[in-house]
Amino acid sequence: MENRNSNSSAITENAVPSRRFVAWLVYVFEQVMPNPFVLSIGLTLVVYLLATFFAPCASLPTMPTALHGGTFNIPGLALQMILILATGYAIADVLAVQRRQRALAAHIQTPAAPVLS
Repeated sequence: MENRNSNSSAITENAVPSRRFVAWLVYVFEQVMPNPFVLSIGLTLVVYLLATFFAPCASLPTMPTALHGGTFNIPGLALQMILILATGYAIADVLAVQRRQRALAAHIQTPAAPVLS
């Protein structure tokens, strides 16, 4: 009986530092980390400044036109990604595909099995 209590206390003592670490990570990502939009603006400014100083043909007047020209290539890529997601969802939503996925998942015994097969 006493041995069981000592094991449980050892487990809770080991769990407390990990809980503190997780609580610290939650605090950092909720309170300290900036918004992803702010990060993207900051990274854009960093790249803009680095390209202005280190790119061979870059200058302050040419950088806005290069940034503006590159921005309008994004919708083509975005539409391709949307098409991939919508097609994948449509295929996965078919009943025959769902049955096959369930049959495949029924044979999985360990978490590593899908990776190894």
